[in-house]
Amino acid sequence: MFEIQTVAAPPPGRLFLVGCPRSGTTVLQAAIGRLPGIYTLPETRWFPLLLGGFDDWSHRRDERVRAKWRRRLAVVGQRTHRELRGAMAYAMEGAPRLRRRLRGSSYIGDFVRLMDQAALQQGCGIWLEKTPEHYAYIDVIRRYIPDARFIHVIRNCEDVVASAIDGQIRYAGHGVFSGDIPLWVERWNRAAETHLQYAGRDGHLVLRYEDFVAAPQAALERVRVFAGIDGRAGPAAEVSPAVADLQAEPWKADSVNTPVRAAPSKFEDMFGPQLQHWLRQHLRDYDSVSAELRQRQVLSY
Repeated sequence: MFEIQTVAAPPPGRLFLVGCPRSGTTVLQAAIGRLPGIYTLPETRWFPLLLGGFDDWSHRRDERVRAKWRRRLAVVGQRTHRELRGAMAYAMEGAPRLRRRLRGSSYIGDFVRLMDQAALQQGCGIWLEKTPEHYAYIDVIRRYIPDARFIHVIRNCEDVVASAIDGQIRYAGHGVFSGDIPLWVERWNRAAETHLQYAGRDGHLVLRYEDFVAAPQAALERVRVFAGIDGRAGPAAEVSPAVADLQAEPWKADSVNTPVRAAPSKFEDMFGPQLQHWLRQHLRDYDSVSAELRQRQVLSY
């Protein structure tokens, strides 16, 4: 007699979409989420909540950050557990209650298990998590999720800073986009350095937001090949996936509900001549960054 054995389904592909906040990551997430076989969800903010230290990392206080991350990976407090449990309950409808763990590294295993299960239950072969700040935690993510792949989004630095300050003003009651102008300059500069560091390396694809806006189908084809999305699995969905709670995050409405298009620059409207000059002195030159990305980027996808 033959013994019937149950073969476990292979784990889904694991994608992270990262970039400096206000770089167009929500727009790209909504577009990728319409591709066949992709499971995506609202931001989990898993690694910033678990490990902390994002602004210290942006300010290049690397020794302090590494020490904090070592402590958090070893021991997690009750407050962090509650924040992680709440984040997953918000992002993943019907998620099982998160068990209390002692070690932070155990919470990474729980995160992967929950994401894998959710993707497979939806019949999807790939999951996509988009928390922009995860670019600060790439080394930790790669250590504990070695098959993770990363899609980086970079956008013109002037537009990012102007969009962040505009968002602070328009959505002041929500307490979002915190940080003064110098902090946003540091965030963008550090993000640009990170994208350059990984451009051309296996498991990383860097996309300029402006290129996606100019030719969205060409950019999505690069994503499809990079991520191993089978184009024969069916046409892209016409309806955007649930990438945000628009009542809680109204600033994402345009990113999800409107066609991809170039938005007018807010830089000159938001800032006077002196501040524009200061910003251009302290932000890395975007044209130079773009040229270096083109040199480093592997274009074989």
